[in-house]
Parts: sequence; structure tokens; C-alpha cells
Amino acid sequence: MNLDDKVAALRMFQQRERRLPGYNEMLELFGYRSKNAVHKLVLRLVEAGYLIKRSHKIAAAPLLEGGPALAEQPIGFAKGGGQLPDSGRALNLLGIDIGGTKSAVCLGNQKGEIRVTRRMPAMPGEDPRAFKRRLHELVRAVLEQAEIKAETLDAVGISAPGPLSVPRGMLLAPPNNPGWRDVPIFKMVSGMVKAPVFLNNDANACALAEMYFGENRGIQSLIYLTFSTGMGAGIITNGRLVQGITDCGGEVGHMVLDLHGPRCGCGNFGCWETYVGGRNVAERLKARIRAGGLKTAIVEQAGGDVDKIDMKALSAAVRLGDPLALEEWAAFTDRLAQGIGALIQVINPEIVILGTIAIHERDLVMPALTAKLSKYAWNWPLHACRVVPSSLEGRIGDLSALAVAITGLAEAGRGKALHA
Repeated sequence: MNLDDKVAALRMFQQRERRLPGYNEMLELFGYRSKNAVHKLVLRLVEAGYLIKRSHKIAAAPLLEGGPALAEQPIGFAKGGGQLPDSGRALNLLGIDIGGTKSAVCLGNQKGEIRVTRRMPAMPGEDPRAFKRRLHELVRAVLEQAEIKAETLDAVGISAPGPLSVPRGMLLAPPNNPGWRDVPIFKMVSGMVKAPVFLNNDANACALAEMYFGENRGIQSLIYLTFSTGMGAGIITNGRLVQGITDCGGEVGHMVLDLHGPRCGCGNFGCWETYVGGRNVAERLKARIRAGGLKTAIVEQAGGDVDKIDMKALSAAVRLGDPLALEEWAAFTDRLAQGIGALIQVINPEIVILGTIAIHERDLVMPALTAKLSKYAWNWPLHACRVVPSSLEGRIGDLSALAVAITGLAEAGRGKALHA
């Protein structure tokens, strides 16, 4: 009996009994001998979008009942199950993704279909007012290319680096944007459009995007980790985003792993981000190579210029078997495992989804990480949790901003506001 046959059997049972079968009934239905086999099948059906897992219970997804897949729902899984107003039509959603090295603007809809996307590089030390002017130009260019008027937008979602304040609509003090303090990003953007504007931090936004659009959509307990320029997490438990009382839920990059570790951009010492954030890894490598006058393939992979060393140069040198690169990579993956192990131990999620470098260097990251996780978490939460690279890959930035708009509209429909 293949997966399609099992789905058909489940669908027939659901229609006949008006409920899903229990584990003992599934043993008989599919001829299994152990509940472990049933558990594995349930996980496959959750991944495929046929079932929804809520804590220790399962429920039928619309796809099992013959409806569209979750990713094709008008809203998918809004926090608390809210529904979008006028969700029967394709909405015009503007997504703004602000990052440490670039910012992007896209025009898409609630299905995750992106019509236009454009980006602009970050300018180190740029004054927020200059950034606002460039962002305004980019928004205008996207709307023109999409042939959409600003007044026809249904909502705008902003994905931005933390720490930030959602109620105040402010970027408070993003470590990778020196000089940015209490930047009124909501006010900046709302002055460009007439649609409602919603804001959340980038890692939270990525978690929402995975829940709405990702390969593992529908899972109700997940952690999304982004570790490009910096490190952050979006945490969803029981289908709800962990926002925190001061919007600092998921700021795992600033968990202190070692009080005697390197100084972080946030002012503390030994934060997780100092060990696995791309910028910090690169800066530490540069300093070590300069101080020791070291000869290494890392420099060669950076075009012979120490100043141009980045994670790409490091991983390329690892593939060449360079001793320094291998040493640094071992330290990097060990610290990565330390932080992920702590999160698995505390949150006990179904899945941890990794962005950025885990996508681009999957074969280097995943085996080393998997081998080390058992040092930092118990076996039973580890065995119940999958650690995988994101399936959204290069689309995650755009989709995360759209996910903020979707969630904001759903919450606003329930009498809550996710903007200033």
C-alpha cells in the first residue's frame, strides 16, 4: 500500500466515522505491527499536508477532506486560526525585507505567489533618513513594474532585524545596523502607502513563512533559525508565534554561551551569534590570520584579500581540506549544535528549520551538526525532532515579509493590531 492508497483509506474512514482513526485502529487499517510504524506514517502525512499535528493530537487538514492543500488556503494558519477579509480573491501584498547586507521589496499575494521583487544593497553607516529615501524609490519601482497603484494595496508586511518594538513600530537597536536607534520604520513605510502596515522581526517572519508556505507547512511546533549576518530564531508552539512581552521572543542569538567569550555587537560577551553569525565568524578569521601571518586556502578563496574573507571563502577552503578551515569549521558546527541542542531541550519542537548557510552548504553543515547534537540534548526530544534546511531557500526573505502581512491582516480581523 503506497502513500496515496493510505491517504484514500484514511479519507474513507474519515467520511464514514466522521473522525480520524486512533493508533490501534491504524495498526489494523494498514496492517502495521508496531505503533512506531504508525507514528512514522503520521509524520509523513503531516509533512505532506494531509494531517495537522497539535501537541499530542492530530487533526485532518483540508487536503485530506478533498480540499486544497494548506499552502493554497487563503490564509493558511493565522495565529489562532484567524481568517482574512475578502480572502476569496488574490490580495495585493507588499513585502519589505530589511537585512544587514541588503533590503528587498516584493509584490505578492496570500498564496506566496510573487509577481515582482527588487533589492538594494545595505550602505554601512547609512543614516536612516537616507535609507528611507532609497526604500521609497524601491517601493515605487516595484509598484510601477507590477502596474499596481499604491492605493490598491491590501497590506504591507515588514520583516526587519531585532530588537524592535511592534507596538511602537520601531527598530530599537539592531546590532548589525550601527547607529540605528529608535528608527520609526512603521511611520516611514506608512507614509508611502495607504494600506495597513504590519511589522515583525526577521526570524519570526521566517517562521511564519515556513508555516504558511514551506515544505513542512502545517506543523504547529517549529523553530526557524537564521544565521547569515547575525543569528536569530522564530519559535512557534501550538500554532502560535512566541512574541514575548517586549517582542524579544526568539532572540536566541543573544543567549550567552560563554561569559568569557568574544564581545558581541549587543554589548554582552559570548553570545551565540558571536560564534555562528557570518559576520562574526569572518571577522574572527581575519584577525587570527593577520595576527599569526597564517598561510591558508581561506585567503586564496577570498581572492587573495584577507578583507574579503566570508563564510563562502571558509566553506570553499573546508572542501579543499585546508587545516585552518577544518579547525574553524569544527568549532563553528560545535557551537551551532550547542545552541540548537539547548533549544530542543527547552522547546521540544517537532522540527528545527535552518536557513542561509545550511541551505547553501547542506552537505558540510548537516552531517557535522547531527553528529554533535547528542552532546547537548537528551535522546528522546532529539529523536522526536527533525533538523532540516529550509525548503524556501532564496525565496524566504520575500515570503517572510508577505507572511507578516498575512498574519497582520488575520489578527486585525480578530480585533488585534500587529502594528503601531
